Amino acid sequence: MGAAAAVGAALLAAAPAPAAAAGCYGSDCKWQDPYAMGCADDAVMAGLAYVQTGTGTGRVEHWHSPGCMADWATTRVYSGPTDAVMAGIQQQGEGTYTTGVSSDTVRHDMYTYPWVVTPMIDGSVANCAIGTVTNTGHEPYAEPACA
Repeated sequence: MGAAAAVGAALLAAAPAPAAAAGCYGSDCKWQDPYAMGCADDAVMAGLAYVQTGTGTGRVEHWHSPGCMADWATTRVYSGPTDAVMAGIQQQGEGTYTTGVSSDTVRHDMYTYPWVVTPMIDGSVANCAIGTVTNTGHEPYAEPACA
């Protein structure tokens, strides 16, 4: 085996598993759950911003899966009472966010603080995330940089 062939074989062996193994890719991931589709397995955080209410804290995370080429947003509450939690993700330049709202998509971590996840959107273009935490009518929000 020549040196070039050996390098090519090494690159193929090191290549990630095909995206199809995750269940979707790019625009096929739109409206899918990142955890159910396996896209959260290789996710990297593309953006982060903190939310501060009068009585608590939380954060908005913008996630990207290279294997699925998809993005989604998560809003987590870390302390204080919460009336509602929202996460949103949109393609940069569009006016409508794909959202996850606590009333129907709420999840809880080991400390039972609520967190919400949006469905995924195509991650091959720049996307923007946003989140809100509502507490007694106050609605502070966070918007990580678009990535």
